[in-house]
Amino acid sequence: MNFQFYLEKLHESKDFDDFKKEYSDAYFCGGFFIIDKAGEDNKQHLDYYIPSKHKIFSFELERGIQVVPIEMIDKRIPEKIKDNYDFDFDDIEEIILVGMEKNGVEDKLQKILLSLQTLEGGIY
Repeated sequence: MNFQFYLEKLHESKDFDDFKKEYSDAYFCGGFFIIDKAGEDNKQHLDYYIPSKHKIFSFELERGIQVVPIEMIDKRIPEKIKDNYDFDFDDIEEIILVGMEKNGVEDKLQKILLSLQTLEGGIY
């Protein structure tokens, strides 16, 4: 799977369409993904910040689409992330496996945790 697949799944949903109609100033500010290699605890969350409400909502995609409010602990305003990135999760796994082999790690890969966010203009 790739990032754009999940973004398109969200953008094509009625829940997201309703959300954008209600909060037209909302913008994409983060993503969180768990790829469970040992089980089935996979997660795909795409986060949107609403400046007019100073709130973040996360769209959880693993079981349909669920909109969940996120508590903002940090007072900083989340930076906007462009949604035109396209990366493949299999490519990221391959990079990790090569790194593990290079460093002599013999354990099996259990979970891959990915967080997509912008901090001071850089994507992390």
